[in-house]
Amino acid sequence: MWTESVFGCKVGNLPTTYLGLPLGTPHNSCRVWDGVEERFKRKLATWKKQYLSKGGRLTLIKSTLSNLPIYFMSLFVIPRKVRIRLEKIQREFLWGDVEGRRRIHLVRWTAICKDKKYGGLGLRYLKEFNHALLGKWLWRFSLERESFWRKVIVGKFGEGEGGWITREVRESYGMSLWKDIRKGWEEFFLRTSICIGNGRCTRFWWDYWAGESKLKELFPLLFRIASHNSTLVADLWGRQGDGGGRWEVHFRRPFHDWELGEVSRFLSHISAIKVQEGEDSLIWKIERKGKFSVKSYYRSLKVENNPLFPAKEVWGSRAPLRTHFFAWEAVWGKISTVDMLMRRGWSMVNRCVLCKENEESTDHILIHCGKTRELWTVVLSSFGVVWVFPNSVRNLLLEWKIKGLEKKRSVVWKMVPICLFWCIWESGIEECFKKKRSQI
Repeated sequence: MWTESVFGCKVGNLPTTYLGLPLGTPHNSCRVWDGVEERFKRKLATWKKQYLSKGGRLTLIKSTLSNLPIYFMSLFVIPRKVRIRLEKIQREFLWGDVEGRRRIHLVRWTAICKDKKYGGLGLRYLKEFNHALLGKWLWRFSLERESFWRKVIVGKFGEGEGGWITREVRESYGMSLWKDIRKGWEEFFLRTSICIGNGRCTRFWWDYWAGESKLKELFPLLFRIASHNSTLVADLWGRQGDGGGRWEVHFRRPFHDWELGEVSRFLSHISAIKVQEGEDSLIWKIERKGKFSVKSYYRSLKVENNPLFPAKEVWGSRAPLRTHFFAWEAVWGKISTVDMLMRRGWSMVNRCVLCKENEESTDHILIHCGKTRELWTVVLSSFGVVWVFPNSVRNLLLEWKIKGLEKKRSVVWKMVPICLFWCIWESGIEECFKKKRSQI
């Protein structure tokens, strides 16, 4: 109390928060993330689930929730337990879970986190996004040679060859922030190459500077007999009086006849590269401009493949967002049809709610049902189109193209399948639950 009255400052206890960062708590503790979790829960009040459609919930997650943990994830490695809890909060909000009542999660979370063009909703994998955010520090370390924070880290851990990164951190006592960041260097370095200047920061055989691969991987026979296989580029460049120079790579023994072909390819490979004035610099290979971005790093960390997903047809029209979301579920075959509910363990008779004749599935109720087909025929005839229907919702959208339409009719044409899917499904719900006769 005496210090509070004399210095005019507040007296508190640790742990606490200062300038948004936790003090008095280990950086790898789950307690560091308590504030982030609380903000997640406040943003996702129960009433919002009840009054927002799935499309609205998706918008809220993207605009608000995905950005809440960015500040912390750019400084700390997110613990696995915290990541699972944060993803669980987002997942439950998206599908409308409330306390004591769990809704069906129709599509798995790994599919949801893919980019839209690969069949996802564009939400983020927190683990990979955290990894990409921390990569920014590795990039800055390689560039900001004179910055104070870099000198402090180098003073503690030492500088590796070339100065691109510190030596590997092997401390067994006390987990440091930099140790966690340093663990991502190998993955990060694979996406970089070195633009040669004077060659004093680049290892001749071990670094990416003469193409997409290291020279030791391109020419393994020569690497094994090199006189100094850990030497720098500058040490193997012999300068000449006219300002030029040539490569002077030395080997421990003469070449055998079967090695001459590799020697020829080796000399041809490096002959076009010249050492010049200026420092070596790091280039980010996966960006055209060669500069690091969190976005490009994050995308490179994700393994995605689903080239036949009709993303433009699902998301590219001017239809309401809720209809886009429903079409996305339908393409995955994950709407709550009878056959899907039976696969999840429900005991019921599988009959189409509209025609009462065939078994109900996503493709049947939205395309092949007799009542549904009549509606499609009427709509298509208004555009003067006669069409042989594909066997699935996915293929229908992939083939939903027509040439020669004027601009206004083209806009409507793009909306047709999305809106029809929604109207058909709503009619089926009315028929099933509200006991109304279908209007189709």
